[in-house]
Amino acid sequence: MHNHTLLELMPDPERVYVLTFEDNWEVDARRSDGPGSLRDFVGTEAAGVWQLTVVDNSFSHTGRIENLIIDVERSAGTNAVNVTLLGGRSYLDFVDVPPNATNMTIAISGNTQPLIVYIRRARPPTASEYDKRGTVNPPGGEVTLSIYDRPPLQPDRYYYEIFNPSSEPQNIRILVSFDYELAPPNYRLVWSGDQCAIERQCCFLCQDGCY
Repeated sequence: MHNHTLLELMPDPERVYVLTFEDNWEVDARRSDGPGSLRDFVGTEAAGVWQLTVVDNSFSHTGRIENLIIDVERSAGTNAVNVTLLGGRSYLDFVDVPPNATNMTIAISGNTQPLIVYIRRARPPTASEYDKRGTVNPPGGEVTLSIYDRPPLQPDRYYYEIFNPSSEPQNIRILVSFDYELAPPNYRLVWSGDQCAIERQCCFLCQDGCY
């Protein structure tokens, strides 16, 4: 996470300096150097022991860590959350899609400039790797991923990122919701036929085979 020297930024090596690392691009803070990123921990359990190991390999000075604070943020899930999104920054979160969900909708309100939404299954999205991308114009709107999209919505963990491409901070409200199919989870109704036809062809597709 921190593999460089900061002596050029520390005119007084006798002082205690506070370094803040944040990789979600939500605030103005130092990014971790890698390998890996703090974003790799998004969606993991916070319970347990967290350890930080730092090696001081400089022969000209001695350094030590006085204190370590880890700020763990709870996922909003399907609860509404208010976010102040700085210019050029993003908000990253995740949600678990239940088995019988047909649509996942990310609703945003309160923005005064266009925002870009990226959605991706199993991994955090990027500007070039995502399952769904949408623009939410002011004063708000929705981006929906459904079972009819390509790739379709599936029961799994989905990550979504909201990017503010403008230079102005945005005070927004975010809400994730689901629509559900009425049939039992193991079945999906499929029908075909012309709108003017009287008879319809339909069948049930089930996980254990049709009968």
